[in-house]
Amino acid sequence: MNITEVVLPGLPIEPKQVQDTTEGTSGGAEGDMLEEVLSKVNAANFVVKELITDKDSTTNAIFCKHFPEGTVTYCSNHCTKNLHKQLEN
Repeated sequence: MNITEVVLPGLPIEPKQVQDTTEGTSGGAEGDMLEEVLSKVNAANFVVKELITDKDSTTNAIFCKHFPEGTVTYCSNHCTKNLHKQLEN
């Protein structure tokens, strides 16, 4: 399956077809993609002030590396879902 690369408005990045290589992976590709996107965003002099995430420590570390003054906010839906899973165990 082919997917189209995500392109943020205003960035000098050409859309292109990329091969979906996430099938069968443990999800580590998410961090690699975020690293690439935030590198391009930072290089284009954009400033991201807030990241809303699911408490993924890899995602948080990558965001803070590129935007140390930014704020990390945890998604309440993910937090609630995870809390229920923890209470069940």
